[in-house]
Amino acid sequence: FNPVLEREVDRRHIHHYLLHRCIPPAGTDAASLFQRHVESRGEECYLLYQHVGRMPLQYCREVVHVFAVGGKAVFFPEHVGLPLSDPQNEYYMLQMHYDNPDLIPGLEVKWALE
Repeated sequence: FNPVLEREVDRRHIHHYLLHRCIPPAGTDAASLFQRHVESRGEECYLLYQHVGRMPLQYCREVVHVFAVGGKAVFFPEHVGLPLSDPQNEYYMLQMHYDNPDLIPGLEVKWALE
């Protein structure tokens, strides 16, 4: 896991992220719960816990990876890995937290996760 923050403005305003694994209850198809959220632009954190039309977070409790300000890339040894996108009944959710203490209007940051 390697967060790519190329610009100073990006490094200054991305505070941390959490990558969650989302697994539905037994007998439930993951796509029926999560697929409609795949193209979502995201929501305010405090809105995520309202139930109407929101991401079903109760099934996204397993944290797979975290990054915070000052963190470094994480590389597994060559013989170790973490399977993602296996043909299992699961999805992943990336929870990103931004920091804009100066309340800069229209602030846009860019980042990637390798």
